[in-house]
Amino acid sequence: MKSDDLMTEARARITWGEPTSSVRGFLIANGISETEANARIAELDSERTRDIRRIGIWDVGIGVALLGGAALLFWLWLRGAHHGMASSTRSSKGVGMLILMGLYGIWRLIKGLFYLIRPQSERDSLTDVK
Repeated sequence: MKSDDLMTEARARITWGEPTSSVRGFLIANGISETEANARIAELDSERTRDIRRIGIWDVGIGVALLGGAALLFWLWLRGAHHGMASSTRSSKGVGMLILMGLYGIWRLIKGLFYLIRPQSERDSLTDVK
């Protein structure tokens, strides 16, 4: 196998969440020196960490937007309730949707913060992380 093909395979394995020791063994078994294998694995692992953090930033942004939107709409609903406009069944269903929106926002926020703080603990494939 050519060196470029080996590195492409190593990148794919790291992206899929395979342990670095396994990828190191694959590279060494295919003729890459241990020093070069360690350097490439460190580079690929930092690339994976950067990608997971990017996903974490996206999730934090979505979580904040959902929580902010739910809070704003709930506040508007409460203002309408003081004027007697929030007593219908449709209004109650809307509040239920706001609660679900807020809970989903909290989940995305927590997940995003976890990806930002501890990206190396995520061992799933990057496609599963998204």
